[in-house]
Amino acid sequence: MTDTTFASAHRTLVTGFFGPSDPAWPAVLRMMPHDLYHLPDYARVEAARMGAEALGFWAQRDDRAFFVPVLLRDCPPLGGSGDGRRDAVSPYGYPGPIATPAGCADPVFLRESLAALCGGLRALRACSLFLRSHPLLDPLPASLSMPGITHSTSPTVAVDLTLPVEKLWSGTRRGHQSTINRCQRLGQTATVVAFDEGLPHLLPIYAAMLERTAADRQYHFDATYFEGLSRLAANLHIALVRVDSGEIAAACLLFECDGIVQAHLGGSDSRFIRQSPFSLLIHHARLWARARGNRVLHLGGGVGGGDDAVMRFKTGFSSLTRPYRTLRAVLDAEACALLTAARAAELGTSPSELELLGYFPAYRTTGASPDRH
Repeated sequence: MTDTTFASAHRTLVTGFFGPSDPAWPAVLRMMPHDLYHLPDYARVEAARMGAEALGFWAQRDDRAFFVPVLLRDCPPLGGSGDGRRDAVSPYGYPGPIATPAGCADPVFLRESLAALCGGLRALRACSLFLRSHPLLDPLPASLSMPGITHSTSPTVAVDLTLPVEKLWSGTRRGHQSTINRCQRLGQTATVVAFDEGLPHLLPIYAAMLERTAADRQYHFDATYFEGLSRLAANLHIALVRVDSGEIAAACLLFECDGIVQAHLGGSDSRFIRQSPFSLLIHHARLWARARGNRVLHLGGGVGGGDDAVMRFKTGFSSLTRPYRTLRAVLDAEACALLTAARAAELGTSPSELELLGYFPAYRTTGASPDRH
């Protein structure tokens, strides 16, 4: 499907798919609060990384509007079972459904919009859908219940930047306060620089962190990915911490859009990790983001949504948590069953055993963490 608009009427609900080159995409975003993860250029980057087609789905009834970006991928041709089928997945991060204020206040409209999304994807021969919500902007009801759709929830950490600086500091865990003060006594300094300036420092630190922690493959991004992100350079910044010798001890890529700053990815140099320079980095990033008039710094959650050391580190900066949801929908049960059986045979197991691993869709199981693509 190219950058054309598909439209239909569903009981006065107007819906459409469009590509990232269509001016309708930014026009829809101007109608509602959004984040960088919803921008067409970000969808382009993710589509190139995953070998997929980027589409934006829009639904509207009067002043109620709904939008979500998705990536359409060809299903694996396992034993010829792909049969031209595709599946749909959110780009990496938090590009979930968003809506206008009136849309957020109308649960019937939201359910109909989600149902129309599923129907539209079926028409494009998609057999499954995996959506990642935006913890700060998710309009879908917490009690969402729709046939064929399941969801799970885990917490993420957000820093309220509308608070006075003194409140941000007093809301910081005492151990984190001590660490930040120690970093400063050791001569560490934090700054935020432009994407192009900071990228050469970020890349080696991030690559070494992935190797050191044996991180899941979903967190591995190659040079092409970062080159693609340069399209969004006006919204990208890199926070750095330098030790007194001038060496970079920690780095983090920050996304800034519509009052929201996201700590997208980062890490610390192993030589300095015992000093915990990332604590100073996050502290400086929230002060920087607040000074620029942003409303919130989103730190994300634990690895795979777990209550782990990463999550505990983040809650040391703020007690404010927001729910992150993943939504899973089987759009064509027969096609999913065929693909799952083919994948199970390839791995020498049964479809039921494959599904017990918790990966969705089961036919894309790679040994990664559950509910991840």
